[in-house]
Amino acid sequence: MDKYKIAYKNEYLIFYILPYIQFEEYGKDFARLDAYYVASNEVYHYARRQNIGKIDNEKNYKDILSRFSDDFVIGKNTLLLHKEYGSRFAIACIKVSGDIDESQFLSFEKKIKTCTNCDLCISICPTGALSEERFNKDRCIRQIMNTDFSQSDGKLVQNFLFGCDLCQQVCPQNAKERTPLPAELKEKLSYKYLQNCLCDPQKMRFLEKYVGKNYVKFNRLCRLIRNGINNASPN
Repeated sequence: MDKYKIAYKNEYLIFYILPYIQFEEYGKDFARLDAYYVASNEVYHYARRQNIGKIDNEKNYKDILSRFSDDFVIGKNTLLLHKEYGSRFAIACIKVSGDIDESQFLSFEKKIKTCTNCDLCISICPTGALSEERFNKDRCIRQIMNTDFSQSDGKLVQNFLFGCDLCQQVCPQNAKERTPLPAELKEKLSYKYLQNCLCDPQKMRFLEKYVGKNYVKFNRLCRLIRNGINNASPN
């Protein structure tokens, strides 16, 4: 766990940075869970346990960290890149008030930096959300997943349950290493198991342990599970 302390607009911000390794993929019969969501849940609760200030979810982390620290740069896929972890990390931010020694904090501001423009993330994006000109948030798979998407978009969503990882997979700043899913989670991400959860919100709550309550929205998950099952079925 890394920690960055920044003096920003008469406030003190402490950023906790938790790197993670992406999960292995297990084929079309399993829903895919981006390991970011597990890391995000873990770093959020870690920050809360520090009991030194209020969790701040409103700040633009990307702009602040890329301007105040040489360790960060904004990628063309709009994600924040760390010099060591690439984009494979989760962030929690605490806003601290009170009398703090400002000499402990990063307080130099620079122009926002960008990546090396290899364009691999643009090329792999299946929906065209990324381009040279801009990022079209509405066409990002992570955003489409939150809508009553069309059948054609459902093909692009594939078997993702939380997030889309494609632009991160091809980013040369990210390690290619993968880690197995926890055995219990792997079993419950099989469509054989998830199909039995479609009529019972309580059975879906096992995911709260891994990603937190905010992401476990029953209707959304049912839509994505059915989409993944349809995509796994022979044409």
